[in-house]
Amino acid sequence: MSPLTFTLTLLLLGTIGAAQTDNPMFWLLIGPGPSVVVFAGIVFSRQGFSPRRVGKRLRYILSRMQ
Repeated sequence: MSPLTFTLTLLLLGTIGAAQTDNPMFWLLIGPGPSVVVFAGIVFSRQGFSPRRVGKRLRYILSRMQ
């Protein structure tokens, strides 16, 4: 099991567990919520999120749609 699969499994289990409690918002705020934010930040930082690259992708997508 890769680290990515392990992390996503923990997030899924935490979300399911929060849905089974009386106060799910509390458990989502301390459980999977921050993990998802950190995970997304790591992914975006590795890809190098810059407006120049986003513009190229958008032009490519729009050109493929025509």
